[in-house]
Amino acid sequence: MVKYWPFYFSFLFLFHIKLLQSYYSYKVRTYKLFKKKMPTLTQEDYLRAIYRLQEDSDQPIKSTELTDKLKLTKSTVSQRLKELQNHGWVEHNAYGPITLTAEGIRIAQNLTYKHRIIETYLVKELGLDPLSVHDEAHKLEHAVSDVVITQMAHKLGNPTHCPHGKQLPDFKPNSPEIL
Repeated sequence: MVKYWPFYFSFLFLFHIKLLQSYYSYKVRTYKLFKKKMPTLTQEDYLRAIYRLQEDSDQPIKSTELTDKLKLTKSTVSQRLKELQNHGWVEHNAYGPITLTAEGIRIAQNLTYKHRIIETYLVKELGLDPLSVHDEAHKLEHAVSDVVITQMAHKLGNPTHCPHGKQLPDFKPNSPEIL
């Protein structure tokens, strides 16, 4: 038995290395599988615009409506819709209706929630005019973290409507500190 110990030791060492390789390979595969792609500011604007159009209408959303809302050309909107579809946030066929996927709805609802909480905060806490807070909220909605929005909502007493009377959508934070 003693004369085989170098072989035994090298076997254990190689087995340990192989085990570590498979573990890290699993970690990398899992990370790639579950890694979420975050939308750009422009993509967030598109998702929110689609969500707002769906919120205001019972009819399926057409790309011409989105073009009118965003004040852009049809080709630009068509190109962005393809991007959103490639990320899995939108379902859209050429000349067909635009619908948000479950992940697209989550992103748009969170952004809309942030926007409306910021509007409410600007009106109630800072005393700004309700008609002038929309542009400020639009600038801030992309930058404010889920933690800050949650604290702002708590300070406001967890409102259900924004200053313009729109209902706040469900908020599903991304931050693990909030979950």
